[in-house]
Amino acid sequence: METRAQRFHHLEFLPDPRGEHWIVPLNERVMASVLHSQNFTTVLTKIARLVDPTVTVLPTVTVEVDTKNGGSVEFHGVSGMSAIINGLSKGRLGIGHVGFYYAEPSRPKRVAHAVTLVVKHTKAGKQYYLVDANGRMTEDWGRQMPIIVEDGLRQVMNDPNLDLHVFDTNNANFKPTQETRTFLEEEFGIINVPDLALCNTFAFCYAFELICTSEVGPDADRLTRFLYRDLLRRSKIYTQEQYLAREEGTVREFTPREEAEIMLYTRALAFGMLRHLLPDQDIPLFPDVAQPIASEPTVTVRRTWVSSPEPRLENVNR
Repeated sequence: METRAQRFHHLEFLPDPRGEHWIVPLNERVMASVLHSQNFTTVLTKIARLVDPTVTVLPTVTVEVDTKNGGSVEFHGVSGMSAIINGLSKGRLGIGHVGFYYAEPSRPKRVAHAVTLVVKHTKAGKQYYLVDANGRMTEDWGRQMPIIVEDGLRQVMNDPNLDLHVFDTNNANFKPTQETRTFLEEEFGIINVPDLALCNTFAFCYAFELICTSEVGPDADRLTRFLYRDLLRRSKIYTQEQYLAREEGTVREFTPREEAEIMLYTRALAFGMLRHLLPDQDIPLFPDVAQPIASEPTVTVRRTWVSSPEPRLENVNR
């Protein structure tokens, strides 16, 4: 069976799955292009056709909740969703992106959050999952989000028995620390790093990883291993069961270098995708990307390893 690494090589994606060299754009425009609402589904659809044509990429769904106006909920982007999900063959996956927007009187700005929706057709019927980079969310809006999505899917699918499972893949979401931002700028020239949590980035990475491992299917522990072992190469990781049973403080937070590692990986991945799909004119680039992706200024990053779990990241262009 073809491995994820072989698929990377087959598509000439960077970063190298063995993690030795990454080509990274010097600004945020490429990442913004992939994560832009106009492109997210389009890019993943075309990548899925190349990596695993059995995977179906679902339409991007937007959920708007406004407690200021009596808790109104609007569910957008579901046109044709039921036909697409019902068309999944047994054993096949449907993978999509859900953007969640929540406004409440106590917050000056509305909360924006992104998760990955997974649907699998099994012998027992359709199974639905949400993959959330925030792990077990404790805020009121975080607890309500899966309920709202589940209710919306029930209406879309006309299935009163629909059951949505929420994966806990550890709380991986973060806002880059100042040390991380300084390191990326000084060592790699990556500027204008957004001062935002990276839930949308994780939704993108998890969706891509699920496409690459569709034969495994939706597996919370697999996604946890992908992040902590495959990407960060930590010697000790926590499976879902271990994480749920953890004592306070036993799961080590990301170090600034690990934050940088994740951010470099995601930008290299986005760059590799858009560069590979550049001849396809169906992809509208983010408005700020005026020049072809092929001409985007880049650096080459080499990963080497020391005795500690933290990577030594080197800019080999220097």
